[in-house]
Amino acid sequence: MTLTPFPVSLRLRSDARSVRTSRTLRLAEPKLVLGGVDAKAQAEDYAPAIIEENVPGKLPARTTWQRFAKRLTELYALDPGCTRFRLLRHFWPAGSSSRPMLGFLLAAARHALLRETMPFVVGIKLNEPVTTEIVSEHLSHQYPKRFALTTLRSTFLTHERRSAA
Repeated sequence: MTLTPFPVSLRLRSDARSVRTSRTLRLAEPKLVLGGVDAKAQAEDYAPAIIEENVPGKLPARTTWQRFAKRLTELYALDPGCTRFRLLRHFWPAGSSSRPMLGFLLAAARHALLRETMPFVVGIKLNEPVTTEIVSEHLSHQYPKRFALTTLRSTFLTHERRSAA
């Protein structure tokens, strides 16, 4: 019997390029996907539901949704063989108010960067302004030379623009 290395066995990710750098920590789309795909679906059923059946309901270009399906799978697993995803699916019907936290917990469990930045995020006081500079400074200090300044700025600015809209 071959043992799978620890992070891989738990399906944790530590890739240098993550879905966070591609701005894919989303909550609306998982809601649509999980609502549109049967709870008993297998891992291989999710990508076709997103790409072919357009479960999220806004298919602008096939290649965009192929990338989105890949990123969503990287972040949330979309595989009942993954215990954390199976738990998300089990608790999903419990109520819409818990869904953002369920999604976040799964994402944080699977992605080291998101998990490692939690002390910084939790340390931000309620209603305290969060600027591009503050986030960029923190990430640059914690992860020297990992991200280009343009990546840091564009990722956060995209979030700021959505929040303001």
